[in-house]
Amino acid sequence: MNKEKMLLRIAEAQQGYFTSRQAEECGFPRSNFHRKIQAGKWIKEQLRGIYRLANYPPTARPELALWTL
Repeated sequence: MNKEKMLLRIAEAQQGYFTSRQAEECGFPRSNFHRKIQAGKWIKEQLRGIYRLANYPPTARPELALWTL
């Protein structure tokens, strides 16, 4: 399974959110996170180390997913 699919599986279970650690475990180097953000694929959340897949539909209570991360 490629790293994009691995991250998608993780994010799907967390309402589109994922941590920087989870992204790294999927094979994304931290030094390249800014490229995903600039390309509009990831959204950096206000909390440190938390991201959301940009194409994932927003939820009614995103704070619940963020608290679990």
